[in-house]
Amino acid sequence: TVSYDGTMFHGFQTQDNLRTVQEEIEKVLLIINKKKTICYPSGRTDTGVHAIGQVFHFDSDIIMKEENMRNAINSRLPRDIYIKKVEYVSDEFHARFSAIKKEYHYLVDLGEFNPLQKNYRYYYPYKKIDRNLISEASQIFVGEHDFRSFTKNQKLTDTVRTIYSIDLEWEEDLLKIKIEFLPEYHQP
Repeated sequence: TVSYDGTMFHGFQTQDNLRTVQEEIEKVLLIINKKKTICYPSGRTDTGVHAIGQVFHFDSDIIMKEENMRNAINSRLPRDIYIKKVEYVSDEFHARFSAIKKEYHYLVDLGEFNPLQKNYRYYYPYKKIDRNLISEASQIFVGEHDFRSFTKNQKLTDTVRTIYSIDLEWEEDLLKIKIEFLPEYHQP
């Protein structure tokens, strides 16, 4: 389980000539395993997206205590990536296909701009909003919907998703939006 500050990354998945989370982790796994080791994430992220608990898996012939493997990886990773947990899993486990739900958090700040938090929240330029209306409108997305209009790639055919819940939490001028949904391969 990994957490990372996505500010300086072009997403999780390896891309030519761009810094990615996967590339940084695989560089470390090459040192530890002494051979190319591919890590498989539970999902891809876009440029600038952060993670608190993204799951990935990799295969290794090295036998060591889980905590020792976590420490070995963390001691070599750059400071914007941190492995929170390492655990042995069955051969049937796959980080992407074994996931039963995904959760995304969005922070919308209606307060004064703070340059120290600019990479971690969206600053909403209009200060007057109807909190009840936002809460009511968010529930329109709960359930099964086709999200084709939200993707850049209009050739995709699997754009239907099921959203379990959308929860809104206010802390003064900060709106925290939590969305839980079924991964694409578990769609009904």
